[in-house]
Amino acid sequence: MSFYVALEQGSSYAINHIGAYLDDGMIDTNTMNYCGLPKTQYTPQVISNTVINDTLNWIKIEGSFIAKGMEQYITIGNFSDNANTTYVQSISKGATGNTWYLVDDVSVVESDAPAYAGRDTTIIAGDSVFIGRNEILPDVKWSLKSRDSSGGWVLIDTLQAGFWVKPAIGTNTYMVKQTLCGMVKYDTVTITVRRVGINELNSLPNNWHIYPNPAKNEIRVVNVGNTSNAALAIYDLSGRLLLQQPLKFDHGNAKVPLNLVPGVYIVHFSKDDEWEQIERLVIYR
Repeated sequence: MSFYVALEQGSSYAINHIGAYLDDGMIDTNTMNYCGLPKTQYTPQVISNTVINDTLNWIKIEGSFIAKGMEQYITIGNFSDNANTTYVQSISKGATGNTWYLVDDVSVVESDAPAYAGRDTTIIAGDSVFIGRNEILPDVKWSLKSRDSSGGWVLIDTLQAGFWVKPAIGTNTYMVKQTLCGMVKYDTVTITVRRVGINELNSLPNNWHIYPNPAKNEIRVVNVGNTSNAALAIYDLSGRLLLQQPLKFDHGNAKVPLNLVPGVYIVHFSKDDEWEQIERLVIYR
């Protein structure tokens, strides 16, 4: 678990033993009748022994513990009595006589969670793809492998466990560095970006079929394999996306109505969010 705190500028004192207690919600947090009294009967699973007096920067508090399985709530604060709390007087202007801490970016994750950068995939130029995890992690750093002769890594993000990227044409390798309570793990993902061009069609697998081609107002799509979670996208020769939709198959084929001007187009097929094949489509009137 990790979280960040900062001393509020109106506080009269800075203290130590800021901690986090995780339980099933049975902790007594009644402040109407017991405001200011210690909660010494509770032992925080994560605690800082340092007096935190920084009012300008966020200070990270983190630690690990073995969960009992009933943890659903988090209570953050000082659980000690005066005799077991170290405090120093703050020099903040407008001090109120109290101590206030701001809290942000609370995160709880499995300490043995592997680093995850995403699945290797291939996309069409101009497309975006999501890499990493769609969740909060306390300490992640993303780097992109340089394409020059050095082959080094360039730091691109230090905040997000996952995000959308729009890579350049060619091979793009991303690396995530994940740090959990001192345990550092790495993972990489490679995103290959292809141009939308006719010259590349001959080397692709031929699992998808379009008919009629040339076509007028609609096409039918056939796939020789599993058709679940399949989708289609149509681009013009400049790479501009004109149509994108899921494919609903009936008796082995899917009907796609078209409203395109006469010309040559590129059809992009995907299944389970992974690029599979592109085909050339001719529209006439």
